[in-house]
Amino acid sequence: MMDTFLEEWRNPDDGKPCSEDRKNKFIQTFNELIFFVGNKPVNLYTEQDIQLLFDYFAKTPKARKKYHARKSIQELLELKPTEEKLQTYENKVKHRQRLRQFFDWVVEQVEDSDEPLAKSLELVNPCDNIKIRKNGKATKRTYFTNLDEDELFNRKLYLKRSIKDGLPVVREDHQYWGSIILRTTGARPNELFQSELRNWEFDRTINTWVLCTSDRGDDQHIKNTGSIRPIPMPTIVMDKGFDEYIRQKKAEQAETSKLFSEVKPRGFYYSPAYTTWFNYVLMAEAKIDKRDQLGRRKSAYSLRHTFITRARKGVARFDVVKQYVGHSVKQELGVTSDYFGGYDVNEIFDQLDHLSFPVLNDVPNYDIWKANLMGYLIDDS
Repeated sequence: MMDTFLEEWRNPDDGKPCSEDRKNKFIQTFNELIFFVGNKPVNLYTEQDIQLLFDYFAKTPKARKKYHARKSIQELLELKPTEEKLQTYENKVKHRQRLRQFFDWVVEQVEDSDEPLAKSLELVNPCDNIKIRKNGKATKRTYFTNLDEDELFNRKLYLKRSIKDGLPVVREDHQYWGSIILRTTGARPNELFQSELRNWEFDRTINTWVLCTSDRGDDQHIKNTGSIRPIPMPTIVMDKGFDEYIRQKKAEQAETSKLFSEVKPRGFYYSPAYTTWFNYVLMAEAKIDKRDQLGRRKSAYSLRHTFITRARKGVARFDVVKQYVGHSVKQELGVTSDYFGGYDVNEIFDQLDHLSFPVLNDVPNYDIWKANLMGYLIDDS
């Protein structure tokens, strides 16, 4: 079936078949799965099998087939490779993405089949709940306090000029929109900064732009299956001028262009350009401590923590919040989650539109900020 997949699978975004390079990468992943877990009918692979594969990745050397083709699993484990000789976090993410795409395709084939045997199978993607942690450690983060937010989101900071070069501290489009969108949606930074114009759709029923997250592009990645979701922009994002901003982008650039074309990837990810600036420039200018009294870290990712915390305290329905931010509902629903279709974009917007973001009122609208950047206005601080 793997051979059939390589011939028949089409990229959902552009309908194109696998390139030879991508086929080779799929084959590499299939070979690792078969070696570490075994060659079995696709319907017999389980979540435990996929987790076992990544457990072995954490203990055996990378480039196994190239340098250790004749070694058994036990012999590979006995090598006890150092960290630099293990599979990188980025490579493990790519392996998971390829396996998820393969098993998604398998599930679709079964659901579309008229064969009685196929119809009797209740297949789920065994990769759906596989999580990969960087260096095997969970980072303890926290949210921004009200005082922190007052310092981060105010007119003076957005128009403030750096002593070093005379330009505003907030000097790029992705810096202006990034903080606002991440604070009001709880999206993961990479979900926003890897997005292409074709991932954004205007929904006339709720009169706002919707980010449809995706991992279909070669340079797009998601954390888990719940990460693929619609993210409607809150009213305040539109009020800041996002509608005019994105419409101009779509009028001038190809649909495959990134929303923030100035952001370049580092490795597999587009978020570091923003998070590095936020953590070391913006937070320093705002005089925000990098850790709270309990030692929990504050960073760009804290914008996500802040959204979830405020939404929960704002009596938003938590199951809706979880879908909105891309968290799985499987723990609460159990097997029922396999049958739950989720909330559509209108339901999400209606449930969360009552949330208010008064801290953003002092942030200048995009056109005012842009004019200041171009030197048409003088900082009134």
